[in-house]
Amino acid sequence: MEDEEITQEDAWAVISAYFEEKGLVRQQLDSFDEFISTTMQGIVDESADIEILPERQHHPGRRPDSDETIHKTNFGWIYLRKPMVTESDGETTKLFPKAARLRNLTYSAPLFVGVTKIIIKKGQDCEVVAETRALPRVFTEKVPIMLRSSYCNLYQSSEKDLTELGECPYDQVGYFIINGSEKVLIAQEKMSTNLVYISKKKQPNKYANVAEVLLIAEKQNRPVSRMFVRLLSHASAEGGSSRQYIRATLPHIRGEIPIIIIFRAVGFIANKNILELIFYEAKLSHGSQRLAKPPQQHCSHWGMICPVETPKGQACGLVKNLALMVHITVGFAAHSLLELLEELGTESFEEIPLAVIQESTKFFVNGCWVGIHRDLDLLVNILRQFRRQVTPEDGWLNLVAKGFVEYIDTEKEETTMISMTINSSRDTFQSAMGRQAMRIYVMNYQLRMDILAFVLYYPQKPLVTTRAIEHLHFRQLPTSTGMHHGSYEKLDVDGLAPPVLITTNVDGMRISKLLVFPFGTSERESKCMIIGKTDICIYTLSYAEAKLSHGSQRKYLLLLFRRDGMIQTSKVAVQEKRHSSTTTKEGWHNLVQMDS
Repeated sequence: MEDEEITQEDAWAVISAYFEEKGLVRQQLDSFDEFISTTMQGIVDESADIEILPERQHHPGRRPDSDETIHKTNFGWIYLRKPMVTESDGETTKLFPKAARLRNLTYSAPLFVGVTKIIIKKGQDCEVVAETRALPRVFTEKVPIMLRSSYCNLYQSSEKDLTELGECPYDQVGYFIINGSEKVLIAQEKMSTNLVYISKKKQPNKYANVAEVLLIAEKQNRPVSRMFVRLLSHASAEGGSSRQYIRATLPHIRGEIPIIIIFRAVGFIANKNILELIFYEAKLSHGSQRLAKPPQQHCSHWGMICPVETPKGQACGLVKNLALMVHITVGFAAHSLLELLEELGTESFEEIPLAVIQESTKFFVNGCWVGIHRDLDLLVNILRQFRRQVTPEDGWLNLVAKGFVEYIDTEKEETTMISMTINSSRDTFQSAMGRQAMRIYVMNYQLRMDILAFVLYYPQKPLVTTRAIEHLHFRQLPTSTGMHHGSYEKLDVDGLAPPVLITTNVDGMRISKLLVFPFGTSERESKCMIIGKTDICIYTLSYAEAKLSHGSQRKYLLLLFRRDGMIQTSKVAVQEKRHSSTTTKEGWHNLVQMDS
């Protein structure tokens, strides 16, 4: 039975399943979840114990104590709650993004750490643990929470629940709320780590070739370090008289070191062994142009970076946008993969002769050569099956598990046949202009206090759209209005109506008009208190605002707030100046009761 032909509808069904499962900001959410669940605990585990050694006290006429008391504190497991807020009356409630925006709060969650306090008595002969006290949960700080992450109060909420909570169901989220403002973490483009990049220098130059390696430890949260190996261009260069033409630059070491010294430091004594490693023909990453210049595109950007979505002017090429279906995976520890390769028959290159190495397939894990395998097809098929072993569910994950969809990275893309399509220059030009159009940016714009917002009058859904626009919700959040036109009676020489559009009632329909929401702030010195279940803020008015002709009275503006932050009522209270200048809580309580 022949396989059925894959149609366009089948392809778009797969694409729709991807967007329903992943969305557009999955790389942001996965990265934040990985940081909270794994990286934060790793940072705590790597931190050294805190030791406090009291200084010895010398008292006249007294013999100094030979024993020492050491106070040691170590940190254990961390615990993170959901975002919460503590009100002025001490009540703690759940914090939602809507309240954080309106009240200028930070959408954050409290972080607790298990702390163990140990007191050690150190004598001349031994150390004795005198006291051990464990504190399971000690509050340390508040961590900002990314919206819709697994630690957010909106996690796995339906569109109905999001609407009831004052959120836009079409908002892609993936950002933070800091002091009421939305903040986004921008990813940074950099070179891959633990790979060798070889570049050929343009002559005349001191060096002919330079090899660079970005080193990063797998189980340590430390910054990336660089290592360089340089080949001198000719014998007359500096140091050429000593015939040390290959030099290396190591982290935390100033100056260049001959490569022979490094080989002998790691155990290669004989010159024969060193020459076998240097002149062995191995495939390395060639980096004649390590990173593309900002206005240009690198060949590895194809299919990953959208060339249209970049600003004009000086920032052109510096700010890039990922393609719609790019998925950035989160790294994992390599020890599980190394154990799997060992079970599948991978041989270490230290145990086999050189002739066998040249004829076998070599495997590199994070830039390290871990061994060889003599049956390439078998190993590739097994690894491909393990890559598909995810939880099979209906939708996108089921398509990946059955092999209908394969993830391809930039390295595998170089040796894979991929169908190409011809893009129209007019489509590219329209895409660059279309992203600047005014629109309704979110459905809940009336429930927000943004710094500056533009909303289009009477937006209309487009009559014709692309298939990809459906997944960007441009029909639910339109960016334009339809042009009303009338017929043109006169025909041309061929008997056809010319393509002329005449707009009608454009001003009456308010087409292409905007509604601007400016935002301003003003502050006054005030004192707030809680009377019963009502928050009261008292603002002292100035003389001009009070409009009083004599100074025997002081005028106050009282604002009573509800629990949702809205003003319940406002009133003006007058206090005689002959009374006490300090207004008590009971006095304001009487004013509130009299006016209510």
